[in-house]
Amino acid sequence: MTDSIFTNHKDADMDNGTTSPELALNKLESLAIRSLIAFVAHEHQVSEDMVQALIEVRFGLNDFRNMPAVDYDNAVRYLVDLEPRMAVN
Repeated sequence: MTDSIFTNHKDADMDNGTTSPELALNKLESLAIRSLIAFVAHEHQVSEDMVQALIEVRFGLNDFRNMPAVDYDNAVRYLVDLEPRMAVN
């Protein structure tokens, strides 16, 4: 397997905790989710840990890095629309 960020889902590595390689986020999707978490945290002046916890709860994950690829689009939408302070209150 190459180290390209454009890894196909079928070629995704298994060290992100998913049980099936075709369900794993590829490296580019994972980077996008991590970047959106950082952006939302910065924009709303909350910690990245808080935003990460919100997405993990929303998608029923122990770790957002284990998110299946099928949830990627919904996760992006969720993060774009997220207002962390409202979600916590």
